[in-house]
Amino acid sequence: MSVRVSAAITASLVGMVFGIWLDAATGTPRNAAAQEKVPASRLEKTPVLMFGGCGGVYFLAEPGELTVEVFKQDLNRRGAPAELGAILVGPDRRVLQEKRIPDDGRRRGSGPGPVQSARLSTHVEHKGVYALNITVSNDRYGREMIWGFRTNCPKYLIETARGHKDERHQEPIVLASPERSADVCFWPRKGEFSFEISGLTPDVQPCPCWTQKASVCLSLPSTAIGRPAGPYRRTSHARICHGGFTCQKPKPC
Repeated sequence: MSVRVSAAITASLVGMVFGIWLDAATGTPRNAAAQEKVPASRLEKTPVLMFGGCGGVYFLAEPGELTVEVFKQDLNRRGAPAELGAILVGPDRRVLQEKRIPDDGRRRGSGPGPVQSARLSTHVEHKGVYALNITVSNDRYGREMIWGFRTNCPKYLIETARGHKDERHQEPIVLASPERSADVCFWPRKGEFSFEISGLTPDVQPCPCWTQKASVCLSLPSTAIGRPAGPYRRTSHARICHGGFTCQKPKPC
């Protein structure tokens, strides 16, 4: 399932989903940079919410240990090796740790492979914004794999990213776990805004959009799925909106 918010909103949101706005702070990390290869045989038994595309996560970390588990599943659509790079950086954007999750080695068209994982950690000396950057080799648009994460940090913000194209800039949020429901949270600009939802499961109910006061400000009927929704106007009390969705697992080409 993918969600597209109108371009002006997307730019201001930085792909905000399942998180909160963060205030930048300074910190002094102590870890030296490290890099490690993760064996393809390491599998994650408990599924997490997975995303399509590349991007990363920002963490508002408190003093103590910050841990992040990164999960990757190859979709094996094209057959080109897709190695995921996970880089953890500190508030000064110095690289603290780097892990690689290799391609699963399966043939083209064989369907989604096993879920592999890697664990990154650092010691947080002062409260600050740490970042996880996700890249994939031979896959600038993040179409050959899906990824997810688990962390002990309760405050985080997910950022979506795509490679450059000669077209209108857009950063869809792609949810790729059919067994999980999820909320997409965003802060609308003043005036009108619109969003587009596509790729939902056939039995999906109309998608409601709530304000921060838990009142439904609109409901997108299933007949409108896949078409731009809106424009809608933000009222004085509709400061933060979020919609509940059930997402669809991507199918191999």
